Amino acid sequence: MKPFLIIAFLSLSLISFGQEERKEDWDNEKVSNPEPVLNSTNEFRRNVRIGGEFGLSSVNFNARTPLYGMFFALKPQITYVFNDFFEAGISTGYSYMGTFGTVNYHWFEFGPIARFYPTEGLFIQGEWNITRASSNIRDVKNSDTYDNFFVGGGMRNAISETSYILYGIKFNLKKNEYTFDQIIPSAFFTFHFGL
Repeated sequence: MKPFLIIAFLSLSLISFGQEERKEDWDNEKVSNPEPVLNSTNEFRRNVRIGGEFGLSSVNFNARTPLYGMFFALKPQITYVFNDFFEAGISTGYSYMGTFGTVNYHWFEFGPIARFYPTEGLFIQGEWNITRASSNIRDVKNSDTYDNFFVGGGMRNAISETSYILYGIKFNLKKNEYTFDQIIPSAFFTFHFGL
């Protein structure tokens, strides 16, 4: 029994001594790392925001004979906060509207987005994108590509130091088939989270 206790005591001593050496090695390693590189990496990550829009609603396609369908949109964004007044990045998106049968519309979009914060709690936004639209209505297929330019603004509510919610209204200034040759306002609500 005594040899077992002696071996256990020596093993615990070696483990403790080994951890102490590793801690010293780690401290030496941290000193040898250049601090500005570490700080710049953390600064970059601290200013990146990931978020976007999500939409879900029902749609009636025919006023005379009810033909109900669904609208679904998922529009992720990744932006970088340059300073307290300016943020810019890339916006993408996919939207579907249809009945999953006789009426189907699909929209894929991609383009840059920029936000200006003139005062705390308010923002102005500009967004340009290329939209690839396709439709299949009772087996008649059609597709086209449009460019859109949205301007708008609204309110910003902070959730934490690096996370916030934006809600507002934007207008597509490009008149095309996608907008039925009109300037159409659309409300939006987006979430943004820091890394």
